[in-house]
Amino acid sequence: MYKVVRRPGSDPNKWSGIVKINLSTGKILRFDKGRTPGTAAVLATAGGLIFHGDINRRFRAFDTDTGTQLCETILSGNPSVSTISYGVNGRRYIAVMTGNTQKVPGELSAMVPEIIVSSAHTAIYVFALPQTDARES
Repeated sequence: MYKVVRRPGSDPNKWSGIVKINLSTGKILRFDKGRTPGTAAVLATAGGLIFHGDINRRFRAFDTDTGTQLCETILSGNPSVSTISYGVNGRRYIAVMTGNTQKVPGELSAMVPEIIVSSAHTAIYVFALPQTDARES
């Protein structure tokens, strides 16, 4: 059984997010902070992009160096499994699936009442990265 437990003393408006740690310097970069827990695996590409989805159906891309959000889209359901990157004929694509999640709706609604957990929309989304982007994933 999955149980959501917030760390004592944590900010309830920033208890979820992504942390990048530079192992050479120890520098910590926190971004995508908020109240909404992630549901799918984080994908970091060799081209300097990070993709992350949350239980509120948001799927975002970030710059790995700065943590700056590059884009966001709202999906029909929660990202539910690992996001993947692949290439076809020199073009890069990002694919993510939505559907049932292991997050427990009852416990989440007590912690984040403004979020309605959706599990009825199973789909696969594929996004083409801009061809003008010289980054490789």
